Amino acid sequence: MKKIILILTAAAITLCAEERFTKVGYIRLDQIYATLAKDREAREALNLLVADAKKKIEDLAAQIKQLKQRLDTDTTLSENRKKELRNDIDWKNDELTKLVKEQEQSINAKGDDYLKESNRKISEAVRALARKEGYSMIFVREESGIMFAEPEYDISMKVIDYLKQLAKEAGKK
Repeated sequence: MKKIILILTAAAITLCAEERFTKVGYIRLDQIYATLAKDREAREALNLLVADAKKKIEDLAAQIKQLKQRLDTDTTLSENRKKELRNDIDWKNDELTKLVKEQEQSINAKGDDYLKESNRKISEAVRALARKEGYSMIFVREESGIMFAEPEYDISMKVIDYLKQLAKEAGKK
């Protein structure tokens, strides 16, 4: 009798667990990021920041290169002038190192801000969609280790539509 109760209990738990976890989905963040207008604007702003940083770094590197060429090719330079040029090159190399570090930090900070805000919105949308449509689990395809999943479980477009609807409602206010 105890065996039968134990078996029935195990079966009931299994059925409850199976029923509870039957609705699953996954999202593709790359698709969601690529589709959202605000994210495109943020990415474009970040790309402009990167391009500006790259130009500043390239300009300073070009100045250093010119100074090195002058030091190497100008045979009329006095020893004092050569020493001054070496000092200028060293100083500009230090400035270049600082500039690269500053630009990296600035770009990383802006990128982190952009991702935080986007991820917060996506996370809210996923939670709301899960509650609304009864999902038990939603995975991020890129991060979950899912190697294959049927496209029918991809709810990325639902999340995108939900986010667009929220943006439209926010625009009306």
